[in-house]
Amino acid sequence: MLIRCSTCMLALNAVMTVAALQNALHIPHPAPFSRSMQLPSSAAVQSKSMLGRMDQRRRFGHICASASEAPSPTETASPEAARLDAAVTVSEWLKGTGGYVGPAQPVSTDSAAIGLRASGAIRRTEAVISVPQNVAITAETALRSDLGKWISEFEPELADFSFIALSLLHERRLGDQSELAAWLGSGILPTQPDVPLLWGEEDQRRLCGSTSAPFAERLVSASADFDWLEANAFAAEPLFFPESVFNKQAFTEAVALAFSRCVWLRSPDADLPALVPMLDLANHADTPNAQIKLKPASKGGLFGGKAEPPMAQLVALVDIAQGEPITLSYAESTRAELLIDYGFLQEPVPAEWVTTFSLDEDDINFDDKCDVLGSAGLEPSQQFVLSEKGELPAELIAFLRVKFLKGADAFLLEALFRESVWREHLLLPVSQGNEEEALNAGIVRCGEVLRKFESSLQEDLALLAEAPRASLEYKLAALRYAERRAAEASQRAFKGRLAELSSLEYYQERRLRSLNLTPIETEEELDALREESARAAGRGIGQDYEW
Repeated sequence: MLIRCSTCMLALNAVMTVAALQNALHIPHPAPFSRSMQLPSSAAVQSKSMLGRMDQRRRFGHICASASEAPSPTETASPEAARLDAAVTVSEWLKGTGGYVGPAQPVSTDSAAIGLRASGAIRRTEAVISVPQNVAITAETALRSDLGKWISEFEPELADFSFIALSLLHERRLGDQSELAAWLGSGILPTQPDVPLLWGEEDQRRLCGSTSAPFAERLVSASADFDWLEANAFAAEPLFFPESVFNKQAFTEAVALAFSRCVWLRSPDADLPALVPMLDLANHADTPNAQIKLKPASKGGLFGGKAEPPMAQLVALVDIAQGEPITLSYAESTRAELLIDYGFLQEPVPAEWVTTFSLDEDDINFDDKCDVLGSAGLEPSQQFVLSEKGELPAELIAFLRVKFLKGADAFLLEALFRESVWREHLLLPVSQGNEEEALNAGIVRCGEVLRKFESSLQEDLALLAEAPRASLEYKLAALRYAERRAAEASQRAFKGRLAELSSLEYYQERRLRSLNLTPIETEEELDALREESARAAGRGIGQDYEW
């Protein structure tokens, strides 16, 4: 079975407290947090009384224990057993929030993790789990909380994931006072997921030398986001952001948790990552039997209809028999990207690699080029997946044509062509010079990727034959072997097209043909045209006249 972060589970107590979670994230358990602390008035939020919060936690079936009440080491259960016990607690809590957990049973898997299994027959389109969206942690959670004042101008390189990580740290810091304490303090979430973001430096370096996927960029972005927060929020209000809680290590661990546990809430307006209790327990499959759907709020009715808040639901795509695993597709990603985000390498590893091309922001036509790409649903910095099949994606070649569009070819960027330029012109060669630049850029990128791999093909084949299948050496060798084959095939494809430049039809030729005109390509054709023109004018070939 394919699982998330199969080796990430540290030993947890049978009933793991919020204090234990904070210790695992290197966050000392703070003194009870009071919203009446000396904080800026704009950061204050409406809150219930302590008695109200205690009563609420009783309704959820969970009261956070103090650190002194934690069981002794001899009493600790296995990590899987602890998380399964926690799942029962969270299920009961969800019912109190208006949620629903149907025939989906958390179970241990063969890979020392947990997943979901059908505890009864499930019909296609049946909602197996329903979770109120107001208990999910999203970027909006952070912006609407009392963190909002200090992060309103935060534009993280890791987008929503950094907001979710910050919100997660804030909720955990609140401890018993968090309205999500029954979930976050239950022990159901792994404390330190086994994902590359938390690996040692040497293993991270080896991963960077084994894949074209942008892991090095992930490291840089996580550090940059923390640096911004430290300079613009944490240092400004050390009382609200104590260093013991909001430090780089804790933030990095929270970012890793956000990437590895978030599910995607997809709507017509946007696809947003969210940390949602219980839904993240479903394991990954290329062909899943369930998906996440959003259900809008219902107001109820006059005839007994029950009002419900907006829900995030785990919905069956097909009939699922009792005992079958319930699976999701985490993302349409390469195997390397799944490893970077979720910590597992799914086999077989297809021969494919990823690359990102970007427009030059100093380009005088940058804005016009952004508009053209936007009309095709592409970004100024766009990632592409290439495979061993060697077929270069049409969108990639068109993107490169836009990137190198200049000089006499730049007229295609005029507003007159905006509606049709992508469909009618950029999916076909523009000019020989433009096509040559585009193809050479692809050849150069393939070479950069191939030089990046830290071992030879023969060394990787030896590792694949001898290394234990679960070892990091085997996983990295599998990535290098697959991506090398794909990058070499792409390089051959780029070079093959480059060799055909003189036989391609470009914009000018297509335009003349559309007007039933034939382009003049040789001196003989020009002489013939002169002779025909002279004859039509009633002159001899030797007569002088101005052309």
